[in-house]
Amino acid sequence: MKFLIKSMRLFRLFAMCCLTALCVACAVESHDPAAMSDGSVWLPLYARGSLNSEFRLTDGEFVVSEDGVELIRVNTNDYLSESAIVLDLPVGTYEVLLEDGWKLERLDEDWVAVEAELISENPLSVDILDDQTTVALFSFRAGNEIVNEDGSLEIGIEIIEEAPACDDGLTLCGEDCVDVLWTNTHCGACGSVCASGGWCSNGGCVCAEDFITCDNTCVNQHWDNQNCGECGNICSTWCNNGTCQ
Repeated sequence: MKFLIKSMRLFRLFAMCCLTALCVACAVESHDPAAMSDGSVWLPLYARGSLNSEFRLTDGEFVVSEDGVELIRVNTNDYLSESAIVLDLPVGTYEVLLEDGWKLERLDEDWVAVEAELISENPLSVDILDDQTTVALFSFRAGNEIVNEDGSLEIGIEIIEEAPACDDGLTLCGEDCVDVLWTNTHCGACGSVCASGGWCSNGGCVCAEDFITCDNTCVNQHWDNQNCGECGNICSTWCNNGTCQ
């Protein structure tokens, strides 16, 4: 009888050990990172605007969380030599927070900080899908420019530059408000440049009396040896009152 009881106890102990080992194996298998699907998180840091200005985000601290638990924290200053920050995340739903202290800079001769405000939702909720890049969008207002942070978790910058309003009678050419009636480099329309020696008058390019325009230069057709009487008429000697001598 004692032998039978002892045998039953050993069998129960063996069964419990097998069950425990099985549970541990299942737990390990269910949390094996190799078995989990991943997606991409891409954080671009630079962009060029519609007025050709280049912007970048500095001093920015991005925090990626899941269910209120912080998972990843990255600072833009550590990646300024790169075009973007690239991270991998398991499939799921996350929040991306841009913490206070960020700075938006515009490239003139050097990078210059500009006044800006974050106008989009913060934090953003994003879904990471299997083998895909997810896009989130942070938007900023910087003066007359709308600056969009896009990325995969696309958090980076895409710039939409809004043209400043010009006073009545002025036209926006590039970044400048000009009077196209009297501006030599924008005569009648943006980019219409008057000939050398001429000027803009009431929206039209003119040369002095007795001068004509040849190769975008005002020349005196009466005395110009290269344009005697008309453009391209070259005198072997000299031009006298519009005739080669």
